[in-house]
Amino acid sequence: MIDTLILTRIVSDFMWEHKELSVISSALFFSYGCAHFLASGRTRFKLTLSDFFIASFILLLLVTEALNPATHSPLELLKFVTFFAVYVSARIAPPKLGRLQVIAMISLLALAAFSVASITGYGYQTWGRVHTFSGGYFFKTDMALSALILLCLALVGLRSKALSLAAVSMAGYLTLLTNTRIAIPLILAIPLLTG
Repeated sequence: MIDTLILTRIVSDFMWEHKELSVISSALFFSYGCAHFLASGRTRFKLTLSDFFIASFILLLLVTEALNPATHSPLELLKFVTFFAVYVSARIAPPKLGRLQVIAMISLLALAAFSVASITGYGYQTWGRVHTFSGGYFFKTDMALSALILLCLALVGLRSKALSLAAVSMAGYLTLLTNTRIAIPLILAIPLLTG
């Protein structure tokens, strides 16, 4: 079930124009985690340091939104709340990924599709005088983040070194192509942390 939810998250991220898909995806993740926790019969939940960091970050976002409301900020806040829902779901009900290789292959194919799109000229936007690759996403940073998430999913499930190298190469190429400098160090860090 969690592997299917991960795939729906990838789709809802790409279809960013339909914010309701993001809301539905977040609700499904959160509901899955809570239902799994209740079904497990556990009565205790041990908080970790990362839980406090995540809670502090969400609190900071909420306070910032309350102090500086803007018309688009609730939608931006929704992006981060989605990640929070995924985090809570995984913490409450650690996933048993039965189809990890399938998710890895789908992630690898998505990286390949984005790479082909970039080579054929699809998915570029002009911001001022800069022509940059966003791969169908509204922001180039969303494309870079998607490439890095797909890389994580691919590296965790792929058993072939050649396919893993292909995933790193494509994600690196896409991240560099988006010119999202903040994501560039992650191209090196993710393979080191997952390998």
